[in-house]
Amino acid sequence: MRCAKAFLLTLMLIPKYCLQSCKTGNRFFPRHRIFRKRKKKLQDRIDEAGKQLNAHLQAIQKAIDNIFASAKNSKSLQDLIEAEKRLESITSFAPQESVLSDAAKMTESIHKVKAVINELPNQIDQLTNYRCPIQSGFASVIKAECQRKMNEFLAKQADWVKQYISPVEYEVRVMNASRCSGWLSQTQTLPNYLDQQTVKRYHDVRRLVEQRLHNCRVQGVVSMFNELSNEEKEDCLKILQKTN
Repeated sequence: MRCAKAFLLTLMLIPKYCLQSCKTGNRFFPRHRIFRKRKKKLQDRIDEAGKQLNAHLQAIQKAIDNIFASAKNSKSLQDLIEAEKRLESITSFAPQESVLSDAAKMTESIHKVKAVINELPNQIDQLTNYRCPIQSGFASVIKAECQRKMNEFLAKQADWVKQYISPVEYEVRVMNASRCSGWLSQTQTLPNYLDQQTVKRYHDVRRLVEQRLHNCRVQGVVSMFNELSNEEKEDCLKILQKTN
């Protein structure tokens, strides 16, 4: 009994951290050594996770910087649209408030540029005299889109003139009534993009076609009248007198 009490007293006097509740073989290991090893492993894992996180954030920041640079060097609206899509996809992985703020400003600027481009004139003379409302940032993109649109309209105008103006200018004197009427019908509504010089040229040709149609009709009536018999001519003249 005394031996048992003495053993219990000894256990109470030994610091708890000096014993481990489990043993390997016949040896007991100090608990503080095991805790130190576990703590080091945990800290190593935390450090490694921190390194990976920092590397991830640096990669995101680099990608965003590249997108910003790409957007600022854009030469066309399509370049800006592509930059905006990339920016939207990458910012969802960026937790930094400053990065999100810069991305929001860039997106807002792109939206403004797209709005300006959507409001560009649809007429060659207006595009020629167009003054970009933005003098910095993406002004080059707006000017490039303005030039692209004007080149497109110039090409369409050249095709339209080749089809409806140039041939008629040389052939109007030999056009018959049917062709004159068809041309006047086809060109009744003019494309909006035509410049004023082409519109003037059209009206000049139109007057020639209308005059040619008038002459064709009169000549046609006279020709038909001459083919009538004398009796038919008299009846025709009587009808004409009554209508007058």
